[in-house]
Amino acid sequence: MALDKSVQSFDYPVIDTDAHIFDPPAIFTKFMAETDLKELRALVPDVPESRESSIAGPVWGYRGKNRGMSYRMHMDWADSGLANVVDCDYTFPGCDDGPARLKCMDEEGIDSGIVRNTIFPHLGMFMVQDNNLVAKACSAYNDWVHDFCSADPTRLFPEAALPFGDVEATIKEIERTAAMGFKSTCISGSTSAPAPLSDARWDPIWARLQELGWPLCIHAGFTPAVDSSSKWLLDGKLETSSGGAYFNMNFTMNFVLDNMVTMGEVTLGGMCDKFPSLNIYFIESGHSWAGETLYRLDKVFDCPFEEYMPNGLPNAKTRPSEIFQRQMYVPYEGGDQWMAPIFNKMQDNLIWASDIPHWDADGPWEGAGALRALGVSPEIERKIMGGNAAKLLNVPYEKKVRTKAAA
Repeated sequence: MALDKSVQSFDYPVIDTDAHIFDPPAIFTKFMAETDLKELRALVPDVPESRESSIAGPVWGYRGKNRGMSYRMHMDWADSGLANVVDCDYTFPGCDDGPARLKCMDEEGIDSGIVRNTIFPHLGMFMVQDNNLVAKACSAYNDWVHDFCSADPTRLFPEAALPFGDVEATIKEIERTAAMGFKSTCISGSTSAPAPLSDARWDPIWARLQELGWPLCIHAGFTPAVDSSSKWLLDGKLETSSGGAYFNMNFTMNFVLDNMVTMGEVTLGGMCDKFPSLNIYFIESGHSWAGETLYRLDKVFDCPFEEYMPNGLPNAKTRPSEIFQRQMYVPYEGGDQWMAPIFNKMQDNLIWASDIPHWDADGPWEGAGALRALGVSPEIERKIMGGNAAKLLNVPYEKKVRTKAAA
């Protein structure tokens, strides 16, 4: 489906629920004690010491500075990908500078957005067994991103990094960051989390998030070092004749695989029945997988388990599709256009997300352009491009910019 390229401006607020930054060395060098940083680097060698090491290196596998990680505003993602390969020294304005990011948002037509880390969790931070050290690293990141968002707290909403390995420390950091104006947090899905998200060990955390109205964002893990969908994709398969396929699926299909499993686990596992007001947002996976997953989960829920599988009774008390309508959200990305009817059916559960500044990000003109090309009503377009996000994050639904996207 071709985009409606006449889309150049927006008469409604556009809210981006996946506005990344590139975690700079200042997080550690400015906001962490030198002795703690030394201990952390001994455990996690990839903790950045310079701008180059924070983007390239073994964590990501890129061979040039910023390769594949620098979105070009108003470019088609395929052209942006080629430009990233050719010009590896380009850095997206606003990667780690708040005022510069606001200027980018003005040019893009984005009124506000949730600011999410990019590299921090993939540094192996959450595999470090020293919970006290992880808590200090999370605190350092949160202090830095709070400074970043202080450029305009009405447009930039920080997301907290939490030391999930320690429940008491996590709740303490939730309280601290909530007082600072943070709006959400993010955790790995059920395939790579230390325990299934329905496990009772997490209940005090989910209870506090529910009280605060923070959504829990789910992001797939990407390391084979822990038992996960990523481990299944990578462990022992890179050396096969299809190694390249498995490597690339880890950076594409892994989002969908992990989120499908997580959706099943938190519904059938009972988490959502325990916390019916805790909103869950499955990020960076598109939305077309959700309908089929819910259809199959509902069939399982409706199965007469007592007769057929008495040892496999789910903990859920509510049909997964009802849980979804009540408290779950999935992202709409401009290229996710395969199942047009789903826009009407899921209009209250779809939220536009850019994934900026990754090279394959979709700008708002691409997202809205696809919706208009598919004949989605203006009312639903406004919900998907900003209205639902304002409700999920409990942030103002206000027009901050009046801009015209470049042709």
